[in-house]
Amino acid sequence: MATCGDGGLCFVRNDAPTPFEGQLSLRSIAFADANIDVHLQVPVSLPAGAGALQWMQFDELSTIDGTTHILEAVVTDSNGVQVSANVVPFAIPFEMKLKDAKVSVVAVQGEDGSFIADVKTEAVAMYVTLTALAHGNFEDNSFLLLPPGRRIKFNPVSPSPHGSMEAAFQSFADSLRVEDVSAYAVAPTPAPPCKYMQDVDFDTSSHSGQTVAFTQEECCTNCWNSDTCAAAVFVEGDHSCWMKSADQMPKQVTSKGRLACVRDSSLLV
Repeated sequence: MATCGDGGLCFVRNDAPTPFEGQLSLRSIAFADANIDVHLQVPVSLPAGAGALQWMQFDELSTIDGTTHILEAVVTDSNGVQVSANVVPFAIPFEMKLKDAKVSVVAVQGEDGSFIADVKTEAVAMYVTLTALAHGNFEDNSFLLLPPGRRIKFNPVSPSPHGSMEAAFQSFADSLRVEDVSAYAVAPTPAPPCKYMQDVDFDTSSHSGQTVAFTQEECCTNCWNSDTCAAAVFVEGDHSCWMKSADQMPKQVTSKGRLACVRDSSLLV
């Protein structure tokens, strides 16, 4: 298992009774489009456990925005087989800007009689959790899921308290359920009214009043939440939103790629 903490200090731990040789990959996944960026790949060589540790420094950690990305620490063995994948969040679920993943699940029985949960998703889904009334356990649960999805094996207990494996699978199929964080997201508050003006800025000589916004609506909301803001200027390229006071409104200029969000049109000259 591998993880990272504040300051970019990461470690891989071996609790097996045998030495381990492999590789650690640290990658970030964007909630918006499931794009994966690999930031670090380092060889891992650990003696037999328990508690054998290898430390490494990951300075790029501070550049990862936990509201828009999740960090995943993946460990593979010397044959390239994945042995561990651990998600490392840097924001609480409420703050994650997740899309509605529309996660679904269907029970499938394998050719060998195995019980399988076929999970599908339309977007990055966090903490996907499977439940069923059948007696047994899932091989993985509360996991990160990327489109289009994956299959999770369910291990029924034997002998089955349901009377037969056929009855156990029927119970599994009838009661199988899935949920994820996006299903419980609070509906966004409608953006307050703003007059949007493309390629417009105000008083570009001022360098104060910068906030962060990922959409023009969020920039507009930032302005309405400020007692001194008469307009805000949204710059999509760097997710900046500049608060402008009523005194700055007469200094209107044309600025390519900027979008002004004006609260009170009467202040325009």
